Amino acid sequence: MGHDDVILLDPGARVKLLRGFICHHSLLSLTHLLEKRNFETDMQLRRALEEGKSYSPWRMVGASTLSFLKLYIIGRYFLYGFWGFIHSVLYGNMRFLKFAKYYEYNVRRKGEGNR
Repeated sequence: MGHDDVILLDPGARVKLLRGFICHHSLLSLTHLLEKRNFETDMQLRRALEEGKSYSPWRMVGASTLSFLKLYIIGRYFLYGFWGFIHSVLYGNMRFLKFAKYYEYNVRRKGEGNR
């Protein structure tokens, strides 16, 4: 289950289209965001293993910086001041964690986890 999956609590519920704009803020605090990102990277690792994906350990080297730049510059998060900077850094960190957790999984699987 991903972070954006929708689960209907009532199986007979009807889905309708909303008219107008909705301002949705899913950030309760930075602690909450980090918990969500940690959970999401666990799910990304699980999906990658289920799908038989393979990542080079070198991928985590540039993942953080490139993802930060992509969101901060190309995604124009610099327009949001320090909050944009914070979100961009945390996004880069999430991308790093995905590959770091994959690396950790492989090291432990091979029995080299005590280094």
